[in-house]
Amino acid sequence: MMLSGKEKEFYSFYDHCFERNQNKYVYKVCPFKKASQVEGHSTTQLGRWERFEESYSVMQFLNGDRCWNGPDRSLKIRLRCGLKDELMDVDEPSRCEYVTSYLKPLASQLYAAILTTPILCQEEKLKELQQKLEDLSKNQPSTHDEL
Repeated sequence: MMLSGKEKEFYSFYDHCFERNQNKYVYKVCPFKKASQVEGHSTTQLGRWERFEESYSVMQFLNGDRCWNGPDRSLKIRLRCGLKDELMDVDEPSRCEYVTSYLKPLASQLYAAILTTPILCQEEKLKELQQKLEDLSKNQPSTHDEL
């Protein structure tokens, strides 16, 4: 599996970090490196880069700081089509449990977020158009009049 995507589409993420201010925390994600949660002068490591999952639609960070009463923290980031690169939708329903509306809560150590990027828009649009074409083909009569 290629580190920066099937066709190196995520290469632009190298040496870039994305931040999200939410409540009293700042979430910082550096693709291919690490992810953290900052509160004042205190930083909690959410994980180090591990791999892409689900056909490059999820970034996985593992082996973060140990949770107060459980396993090491980890982070899954769902990649979505968007107008700009932006980290969003981080939620913490309870201590050490982070989820979003797009990811199911899997375990108490799971942190999750959404990262929108224009990189994925073309592929999603192509899939949408392909589906429309297939739907049109299904609705066409299968016999043709011959001259």
